[in-house]
Amino acid sequence: MTERADYTKIKVPYKERKGVTFPGGARVAVTFEFCTEYFEGGRLGGTPDAGVRFQTPRGPNWNEIARTSWFNWEVGIPRALDVYDRYGIKSTAIFSALGALYYPQLAKEIAQRGHEIAAHGWDESVNSAFLSREVERQSVRKEIDVLTETTGVRPVGMLNQAGAPSSDTVEFIADENFLWHGDLRDDTVPYGIRYKDKVLVRIPHGNLSYNDPALFGRAATEYHLSPQKAFEYMKETLEAQLEWAEHEPSTMQIGTHPFFGC
Repeated sequence: MTERADYTKIKVPYKERKGVTFPGGARVAVTFEFCTEYFEGGRLGGTPDAGVRFQTPRGPNWNEIARTSWFNWEVGIPRALDVYDRYGIKSTAIFSALGALYYPQLAKEIAQRGHEIAAHGWDESVNSAFLSREVERQSVRKEIDVLTETTGVRPVGMLNQAGAPSSDTVEFIADENFLWHGDLRDDTVPYGIRYKDKVLVRIPHGNLSYNDPALFGRAATEYHLSPQKAFEYMKETLEAQLEWAEHEPSTMQIGTHPFFGC
């Protein structure tokens, strides 16, 4: 085990999951992940070998920022909100705090339209796992302050950039009284994680198969499906999950990146 010794997982063992359901007898929990992200500096994901560079020797790469951050907040997010309203969908909006800082009125509107407010780091292009321990702690506190001020709602959930936390993330968000943590891919059902006297719900981050960039294709390794084929794929996947849920429950996350899917 490489996870910190002071974190304890509270899980239903795999062989004991038959017959376990979500509230109301549901077998599959579907969540909508609304990526209200803002990219400003560094490289995509914050890793040295990442493929898209947002920073040049003379400063920000405006072409990349325009098609992600500016399009996201000025066109994509308003468009996604209208689609969600059309179908009565309430999502979890995972915020880069910079987006809320630069577009406070739209951030407030997202909350007013009934979507959950969650933290997603400060700048989507700088991964939390590459920050120092103290800088990450400060970042979490700044994210809380900005999101609370702009949306009117204090976030109680965290899903880091690319679902990539540091080994200290649970400590920091538990200390700030968060209720859930959505980063890791180590299960298909939620479970508890104990840190000192706090217990958070860990919601597995398993949306790659239902994520708009993966479905419609940003790279040669991805699916490159038409919208109709993507819908058919998601429908078949849900049917398969419902069938498998006779054996155990599962979660399904549908991710919308407005700068891509909208």
